[in-house]
Amino acid sequence: MILSATTHKPRRTMPSTTGDRLCVALVTPWNDVCGNSEYAHRLAEGLAPAVEIVPVRLVPHPYPPGHFEILRDRIAVSQADVVHIQHEYGFFGREPAAANRSLLEFVSGIDKPIVITLHTVIEDLLWRMTLSSPVATTAFRRLERAGQHWGGAAGRKALGWLADFARRYDVLCRALERVRTIVVHTQTSADLLADCFPRVQGKIRVVPIPIAARPVAPVCRLEKRVDDVWLMMTGFVMEFKQHRLALAALRCLPENYRLVIAGGPQPHFRSSREYWRELIRHVHLTGLTDRVTITGFIADRNEYLSVLDQADVFLMPYREVGQSASASLADILCFEKPIITSAAVSLCEYRDDAETWATTVTGHVDDPQQFAAEIQKLHGQCQDPEAVFKMHIRNAVRRYSMEKIAAMYRQIYETERGR
Repeated sequence: MILSATTHKPRRTMPSTTGDRLCVALVTPWNDVCGNSEYAHRLAEGLAPAVEIVPVRLVPHPYPPGHFEILRDRIAVSQADVVHIQHEYGFFGREPAAANRSLLEFVSGIDKPIVITLHTVIEDLLWRMTLSSPVATTAFRRLERAGQHWGGAAGRKALGWLADFARRYDVLCRALERVRTIVVHTQTSADLLADCFPRVQGKIRVVPIPIAARPVAPVCRLEKRVDDVWLMMTGFVMEFKQHRLALAALRCLPENYRLVIAGGPQPHFRSSREYWRELIRHVHLTGLTDRVTITGFIADRNEYLSVLDQADVFLMPYREVGQSASASLADILCFEKPIITSAAVSLCEYRDDAETWATTVTGHVDDPQQFAAEIQKLHGQCQDPEAVFKMHIRNAVRRYSMEKIAAMYRQIYETERGR
């Protein structure tokens, strides 16, 4: 059952017929075309049948009038023991400050235990003060800028004291204080959040993004020639993924190397569509049209993973964007192929110990010739079943399986229901 915000008449959900089974209202973009929706579906599958998931559907801004009030009504009449909110700024407001205020108002009206997963943790946004009204926020930021430029040492000290005082009233902090558990995907994100909001430090839990399972019977519609080497970039085509760096490296590689971009523009971001057009133009201008394949968005997940299964080397030359972790990385690890990444923190999430540190390789992605040399070197290791990267990927797949991640969430839900 999906509890949607398309009607003002909340319907009471039927009580669970499975005894003491947990019931969780998952506030999520459920059937939207986005990574959060995919995450929600995979989590629901992993939790079944021990946990009943009742989706309460978020829609991206601009949302219909009374959207959050309707969602609260849906939650109130549900049989949910716990409310789990998937947080992304774009689902709560047109810009971060407005999103923070909407989140505070939303959680303040919920009388059930709340768990929130922060999928994006950006240091700049955390430290950027949001007060209860736009006027107060603008006034504080102007004062902050003036103090930084003209206050001298004494002025900066006074400004620091004022900021510490004002942070008690920061809207995002107040919203997080009203929830029981705050989930992030990496320890780096947990440390950033705790440093910015010490008062919620005890609520923070690290739950990694689960690694996708390999498709059982992959059927790929794309034709791959025998001698081709497929370099692959995945997911929504967004500017931060820096496809041009892969194209620059491709020009330094033999003709049988091809770049496959398995994805399309993000439908909710105009900037993604603009970048898509610029990328296609760049492919034409660099004379690489015959060596690049762009699939567009693939709606069927098994078909999408089947395309990924054809990759020889995965490329992730991303710049840092504040993601708590990378869902694209979680999708590709199960294929046991070389993965070359930039130094973006979100791409190092599965490399924290002696058994997984070689899961991915941090490459010289800004230098086309070095990037190309690293691609060729790693491709040469693909046929070795005992290659270090393969052993480390297997360790990561076991450690971060959907079953284990679902068990972590279930423990959180059980704890909050029992309080």
